[in-house]
Amino acid sequence: MSSPFLPDYAEARARFLDRAQAANAAIASHQHPLRGPKGEKLFMDAAVIGPADARNALVLLSATHGVEGICGSGIQSQFLADRVALPPDTLLLLVHAVNPHGFAWSRRVTEDGVDLNRNFIDFTRPLPENPDYDRAVADALVPPDWFGEAKGQADTWLLNWAMERGGIQALATAVPRGQYVHPFAPFFGGHGAGWSNRTVRQVLKETLAGCSGLVAMIDYHTGLGENGTGQLIGAGRAGSSLAMLGRQAWGEAFVLPSDAGTVSYEMTGALLDAAADSLPAGARMIGGAHEFGTLSGPEVLEALRADHWLHTHGDFAADYAAGIKHQMRTAFFDDSAAWRDSILERARAIQAQAITALRNA
Repeated sequence: MSSPFLPDYAEARARFLDRAQAANAAIASHQHPLRGPKGEKLFMDAAVIGPADARNALVLLSATHGVEGICGSGIQSQFLADRVALPPDTLLLLVHAVNPHGFAWSRRVTEDGVDLNRNFIDFTRPLPENPDYDRAVADALVPPDWFGEAKGQADTWLLNWAMERGGIQALATAVPRGQYVHPFAPFFGGHGAGWSNRTVRQVLKETLAGCSGLVAMIDYHTGLGENGTGQLIGAGRAGSSLAMLGRQAWGEAFVLPSDAGTVSYEMTGALLDAAADSLPAGARMIGGAHEFGTLSGPEVLEALRADHWLHTHGDFAADYAAGIKHQMRTAFFDDSAAWRDSILERARAIQAQAITALRNA
């Protein structure tokens, strides 16, 4: 069988829709207001299998961080091809390309430069603060010249900034946590709920309206951890009912950002932490972001910086633009057979545990 992983958004969507239709799924497509780099239309697609009034649900999401949809879309398509049997009274919802604009443009962020997993906050309240991520850090991460002297000076400044604060981990802690001040820089959470935020909330609320039991939700991500490994980063804070239910379902495979040995980090505004608000009263949720490792942390950050530079200062007609997009796809997807096989094996194992929890609910 051919690989389910396709780097082109339109081809990946076509594969997903073909397999969803073959599985007799009901499909609702939500068109994005903008288009892709080839002028193609963009959609968040929701494929549903099972009765609308099912008590329980399994939800699989892809491309919350656009370019990471190469992996997530492939896992969703393979799940459909596997024809996995679900327990009675269980609905399957696959949300393909939560952030279709980022998927099509090989970006981690949305059309507004927003990191969607920092966008699910209450914007009527004061925005979270991250004083370590100040204007100087933002400017050094995205210097005006990516190929000249300014880039070298920016790299040196960032290294010195980190060393003054105890080591490179200071930068790795401050930057990914998120910020709500500098739209041009990585991990920007936005100034309001974006299209993807509003649309996926609508999809979850409408599709899961009949659920009164357990909802198991897995959001697929790449770019953190050792190459080819996988870690389920659980939704919820330590001690919360969301976290405790997740540990019961997945055992040692379920880790929180606060746990020792996790590849993730503390942040604000994650989709899964807000998803419970979209469920009907009485429904319980277990969930996690299934994270698969690709390149080293510095290599992934370098790809993000290059992409933000391209979209802030660069020229899409220049030769370097294609190279930066290739760098982004490589940072978030490894096209080797060994990596693909490892990811599918790990994804299936976590899916099987979720289905067991639904069967026992």
